[in-house]
Amino acid sequence: MTLLTPSQLSMRCGKRILEFRGKRASSVGVTLRSSSFSLPAFYRVKRIEPSARTWHTMIEVQSRVGNMDAMTALYEEALRSNAKSLYSLIEVHNAYLAGLYRCTSDTRLMEKAFKDISEKYGLEPNRSSYSIMIKAYVRSREYEQAKKALLRCIEAGIEPNYQMSTTLLSMYGRVGDVRAAEDLFAGLREGSVKLNSFHYSTMIGLLRRHGEIAKAMELVNSLNQMQIPIDEMLSASIIDLHGNNSSLSSAMEVFQQAPVRTVIIYEAIMRACIAVGEYARGVKFFSEMVGKNIRPRKQTYYLVRWEVTDASPICPRVLILKLVLTTGVQTCSRN
Repeated sequence: MTLLTPSQLSMRCGKRILEFRGKRASSVGVTLRSSSFSLPAFYRVKRIEPSARTWHTMIEVQSRVGNMDAMTALYEEALRSNAKSLYSLIEVHNAYLAGLYRCTSDTRLMEKAFKDISEKYGLEPNRSSYSIMIKAYVRSREYEQAKKALLRCIEAGIEPNYQMSTTLLSMYGRVGDVRAAEDLFAGLREGSVKLNSFHYSTMIGLLRRHGEIAKAMELVNSLNQMQIPIDEMLSASIIDLHGNNSSLSSAMEVFQQAPVRTVIIYEAIMRACIAVGEYARGVKFFSEMVGKNIRPRKQTYYLVRWEVTDASPICPRVLILKLVLTTGVQTCSRN
């Protein structure tokens, strides 16, 4: 019988995590539970000290199968150990924080674990620690706490990373805080975070919804200079912007240049048609989409109903019923 080294055991457990991520099967979950429970026992019998990376892996296993008690037990055992190799011990704390994020929505419990990192164990939270906490606050709609966490992160000399910045921009979009979003976006452009299409799409949409059309157009004009690839979501945001700016020709140009015409792109051009009163053209785009076997979403039918109601006396319910019969998509009420 060949004995596995601690590193090999960690890699084997990590491989099963990847398998679980892909399959999400209950049988794999059972395998993960038994694997991670047997590892600490194996180490104790062989008198091998698990590395911090191994503890990190075992904690992640339990969080992914929703076993919070086992995850907490492993975390506490890891802190009693002398794990210092491969990963720093802060990654064990972050694995536990991430596990709490997966297993519970109790931000108070997460706050305690976060504070314990420095107050109880004498370690400094890193970028990942703050990122997990900010995500937790935003998920729980504790937006003020998320802002405070960001400020503490910056005061600690840590620049926001990609994950943090996208979470916060989405948050500002939800609460409609344009000024805060602009400040964050400007800081990101000057900092080390590489902005991508999501940042620009979110910011353009936020400015558009609050009537800041000129500022949104400035961002669009800077895309080529910044060499930002225009993907599906960014194309849709720009089309919506041109629609709000009553420039259907510009919206059509972006539509024609879209890398792939998806239902999201078609919905955007339909909204642009509605914005400028070109209802018949909007219905034409819908027919084109269906003709290309692009499956409409439920919200797509609201656009069609709006266009048909304003464009002609045709009963929208009859038209929608006909479209449902041909596409097989069920409509839903606004409630």
